[in-house]
Amino acid sequence: MGPRELERLIASYDPLSQAEGAFLKIVLIIYTAYLDRMHTTDQDDFDGLMQQAALLVQGGQNVFERKSGRGDLSVLKHIAIDEFQDFSELFHQLISSIRKHNTNAHFFCVGDDWQAINGFAGSNLKFFQQFEDYFESAIKLQISTNYRSKKRIVEAGNALMYDKGKPARSSKSDSGNVLLGDLGKFQPKSFEDARFSGDAISPSVRRIINSVLKNGCNVVLLSRRNTIPWYVSFQNDRKRTDKGLDQFKESICVDLPEEMAKKVSISTVHKYKGLEKDVVIILDAIQRSYPLIHPDWVFTRALGDHPETIVAEERRLFYVALTRAVDTLFVITEKQSESSFLNDMQGFKFQSVQWVNYSPPATVESHKVVKVGNQEHKKPATVHIKDQLKGTGYRWSATDWPSWNKVVSWDSLSLEKIMGESWANTADGVEVRICSSNDNEITRYHINSGNWTEIKLA
Repeated sequence: MGPRELERLIASYDPLSQAEGAFLKIVLIIYTAYLDRMHTTDQDDFDGLMQQAALLVQGGQNVFERKSGRGDLSVLKHIAIDEFQDFSELFHQLISSIRKHNTNAHFFCVGDDWQAINGFAGSNLKFFQQFEDYFESAIKLQISTNYRSKKRIVEAGNALMYDKGKPARSSKSDSGNVLLGDLGKFQPKSFEDARFSGDAISPSVRRIINSVLKNGCNVVLLSRRNTIPWYVSFQNDRKRTDKGLDQFKESICVDLPEEMAKKVSISTVHKYKGLEKDVVIILDAIQRSYPLIHPDWVFTRALGDHPETIVAEERRLFYVALTRAVDTLFVITEKQSESSFLNDMQGFKFQSVQWVNYSPPATVESHKVVKVGNQEHKKPATVHIKDQLKGTGYRWSATDWPSWNKVVSWDSLSLEKIMGESWANTADGVEVRICSSNDNEITRYHINSGNWTEIKLA
């Protein structure tokens, strides 16, 4: 679409708001300036190259060059088009130009409309759905066999895409595993909670990875976005920090042996299309990820965007995520905020992840956990010193024994340092536990009116 076509489209469109109308005017200005810039700097983007190629072929330039030699589009007998569900108007123009000069060419097109996820890049499913309109006298063969995934994984994909076409079937006799991990039921150990500062995703994923790697499998972590949102709780606590995928992978593999860490990879779902792994962990099967509907979608309604088409493509994206797994699929969610797509899969019975059966990775004892809580029957004790505890690096943990926790390196920890912290002299009715990184209690103290007394462990 050129600037004039866009201008006519905007002129004929009735915006719903003043903001939408202003946005479309700005779009026209930016788009025109962008094309002018490309022209003055003698550059082009991919769409421009496609347009040029179609025009050259349409004008009779059929000879092309490649590393293996020269070729002539006008004499080709067979042309294969892969990923036909991602066919776009620009590809259609190019193929139409070739067919104009080569009426004898036979086309072999392969596609899966359940994996059409590139609408943002210009692909249009109409070419797939109306195939016979573009390729007359075509023969259609339906391949419903999945040669990648085991039965349960294929069944999960079918449940998601129920009533969207012919169900797929697995070529494999083994069932495989599909598990749903509810973060609302995950209870981190105190050293996990202290280490990851209320982030439930990292320790839970580490536990799954630990189990997977013990079995010698390769695993990929799949995310809807380029960043991982860490939530203390998806519903209650909105404190979060967004970190890149590579940084997230490093944080969960930091103390794994190198040969084990190499078996772990991470990617967005879009980038992982066409690939596979023994084990797949979908990190974010929650409302804000599937479907992901940007608030600014309303500004592109003039170009054909609608909530229905956005949700349909998001469903297909989730299908792609589910079906990257060969043997085992883990889907991480939180029941109170789970993706609506999971609700649509009511006919499919997930196996629940029993978090107690997944142990944290065994690590070298490099740190201890200092826990500050209330003595029995003295519950308000830490309330009076919570600000001082926060100020010295402690984080609240509501695990087995509710307390303020801090991870301290094994070498730097000393009782004198703890007693010298600002909260210690004013504490009253407080209990201090010093534990190993594996949550084994080493020593215990009671503080009354600032006085410390060691308590003998049973």
